[in-house]
Amino acid sequence: MEEVTERIRMPDVPTKKILLDRAFSRASKRASVVRAAEGQTEEQEKRGRLWAAREKESIRIGISGDVLVSELQEVVTNTFSYDKLPPFQQDLVAVLVDVDRFKKALGALKWAAAEIGTQQSKYTGRLRNAREFHTMNRLRIEFYGIASATVDKVKKDLAYLIECKAMLTNVPNLKDLPTVVIAGLPNVGKSSLLAALTGSRPEIQPYPFTTKGLMVSYAEGRYGDVQIVDTPGLLDRPLKDRNRIEKQAIAALSHVASVIVYVYDPTDTYPLEQQEALYKEIKATYKKPIIAVYNKCDVARVEGTLAVSAVTREGIEPMWQEVLRHVYRRERVHSGSS
Repeated sequence: MEEVTERIRMPDVPTKKILLDRAFSRASKRASVVRAAEGQTEEQEKRGRLWAAREKESIRIGISGDVLVSELQEVVTNTFSYDKLPPFQQDLVAVLVDVDRFKKALGALKWAAAEIGTQQSKYTGRLRNAREFHTMNRLRIEFYGIASATVDKVKKDLAYLIECKAMLTNVPNLKDLPTVVIAGLPNVGKSSLLAALTGSRPEIQPYPFTTKGLMVSYAEGRYGDVQIVDTPGLLDRPLKDRNRIEKQAIAALSHVASVIVYVYDPTDTYPLEQQEALYKEIKATYKKPIIAVYNKCDVARVEGTLAVSAVTREGIEPMWQEVLRHVYRRERVHSGSS
């Protein structure tokens, strides 16, 4: 089974205005405490004023540059690396954002941080050699202008990364565990089966293109927990009824599934032919072990099938052992063990 990481994370991304306001206001606040020392002579007074002016402008350039560089670098270094994600999450990120644009935006912020850092060092050096008040003031104004122009060049990149962060909250937090994905038409008892298997209330994980999200819970296997995922709004109707992006979001689930449990309802909720058609489509599409389970055997039963009742728990334990047999067989094959 491919490794599954924790939920994709990004730091807060500032807008151009917030970033510049934060940098310049902090710089002004720090510089405002500098005072010229009183001198006993006019020459000493002048040297004290020159020192204070140089110190203030140096602080403004230093603090503003440091804030801009550190905040831009923080976005770059604390944002996940797409190329290091497992296939499941790569597929989902590609559904939600333009990966090329995402990478270019991060590259633009990295460039901006380096450019501002270079200009900060350059103007700090020039300020040390300044001997006139107006020169010191001009150098600081020039640096502010260059820093502002640099941030302006990446304002669209900042805006896009803010958009990406909002979109990527829809990537679920699945654990690196053997995983059973439950499929079937709506109202066949998938959620009830999940509850019967785990005995606990499932977590609702957000997932792209379904407002219901994934229902995730855990059951005890032979060698530790097994993750069970119910898929309301996803694996519950034919793929021909989906658009391209929905199909991508659904296909991403195949990366985490060790086994798919397909739930039939033998009552008159749906014709069995309709349920069989979806079963065959999922089996052909995902190329994963798929176990057909007939739920609601306390109401109706199809002979010769793996029958269970999520309500009475009839057949639940034998069904779970069959699921585990397929789970661990696939895990052994995947790991290369005999």
